[in-house]
Amino acid sequence: MIKKIIGGVLLMLLTPPAVAGAGYLYARYVEPSFLDVSVVRVNTGFTGGKTMRIVAFGDTHVGNGLEAAGLGRVVRRINGLKPDVILFLGDLFENYEQYGGNPEDILFELSALAGKKYAIYGNHDLGGKAKKAYGQVMAGSGFTILCNRSVLVSDKINLIGLDDMIFGKPDLSGLTLSGCFNVLAVHEPDYGLQDTGADLQISGHTHGGQVVIPFLWQQMLPSYGVEFTRGMYQKEDGGLLYVNRGIGTSMVRLRLFSPPEITAFDLSY
Repeated sequence: MIKKIIGGVLLMLLTPPAVAGAGYLYARYVEPSFLDVSVVRVNTGFTGGKTMRIVAFGDTHVGNGLEAAGLGRVVRRINGLKPDVILFLGDLFENYEQYGGNPEDILFELSALAGKKYAIYGNHDLGGKAKKAYGQVMAGSGFTILCNRSVLVSDKINLIGLDDMIFGKPDLSGLTLSGCFNVLAVHEPDYGLQDTGADLQISGHTHGGQVVIPFLWQQMLPSYGVEFTRGMYQKEDGGLLYVNRGIGTSMVRLRLFSPPEITAFDLSY
């Protein structure tokens, strides 16, 4: 990661100052304020004439540019999508031990989300005091954390949430159900390199690369987010895998060619 940042700095130094300056201002102040909504329609194979909307978001990294007011904007946008189920994909705070804000403000904003609410752990939600704080904020705002657990969100849709790959121990044993459409939520997308038996995996973690300079700079991709980076993939085992680009920024407060994203999955069943 450090080499990639150094490479980006060197690239800017070799670019005409006006262009580099404009690019920096755009990546620092403009693109991070965007909020794309991607609508993904999924045919589960069932023909009951029903539709369930699962709205997924994550990687807010509160404290690294995004605060309660910005999170409130995200909440209002999600509520406008009229979700049946809301799924948080992990990484609420950037670094909780260094966070200077009031977690109660974050809890207050998340409490306004309307729908069944579930969450999973990301790597930034574990270690130090982060795990306890994350649990308190999510539970206090009405979320159920799924850590190697599953829940039937309808008679045909089984939602599975796994532990984080980096600091936890994800265990899918016995969680997929036959006769159901299995939706698997796990923070790191490269969990999908194995045959999971899930029909749809939803992940975050990569920020879509966060800073993407085509042909010049390799994307800023974290561990376990290298093979699947953004958008929809068809897996070799027949399942689908979608990588959400996340809301916030990590390490550097820049986003370039990878705007923040909320994803609405419309599952017909």
